[in-house]
Amino acid sequence: MLSRITIVFSCIFLVLAVQLHAHTDTFLEFKDKNLVGLPPEYLPATLDLDKGLLRIASGELEFPPFLKGIFNDPTRHSLKISSSWYHDPEGLPPYINIMVTPKGRDFTYTILIDMKKMLIIEVGLELKESDSLTRLVPIDPNCWKNSEGSGTIEILK
Repeated sequence: MLSRITIVFSCIFLVLAVQLHAHTDTFLEFKDKNLVGLPPEYLPATLDLDKGLLRIASGELEFPPFLKGIFNDPTRHSLKISSSWYHDPEGLPPYINIMVTPKGRDFTYTILIDMKKMLIIEVGLELKESDSLTRLVPIDPNCWKNSEGSGTIEILK
C-alpha cells in the first residue's frame, strides 16, 4: 500500500515538474545596432537607439518619445535584450524584451514587443525589492503611447 502511494505521488511530482519547467528567453547580442541570435525568419534585426527604431525582418517600430527618452544616453544605463520565438504562441506571440537599467538605480524598464506585428505588448518597471525578489509593475499605456517624454509615470495596480 505504501509503495502505491509513493508511486502515485512520484508520478504527480514528475508531471508537475515537467509542466512547471520555467521557460527561459534567449539573450541577444547587441552589436553595432544589430541584434544577433535570432533565427533567419526574424532577420535582419536592428535597434537604432538614436532614432528609437526597431526593425525585425520587414517590420518596423518607432518608439514614442517617452520610450525613446529611456535609452537616449547609453552611458547612463545598461541594456539587455532577450527574445523568445520557440514557445507556444497561444499565450504570448514571439517577442523581444528590451531591458534598460539606469546605472545606480534599483529598477529596470522593460519593453515587451510582438515580433510578428511589431507592436508594443507591455511597458513596465521591474522593481528590485531585495537581492532575490523583483516585481514587475506595468506602466499605464496612456503615459507612454502619446507622450512627449515629460510628465509622471502612473503605475497600474
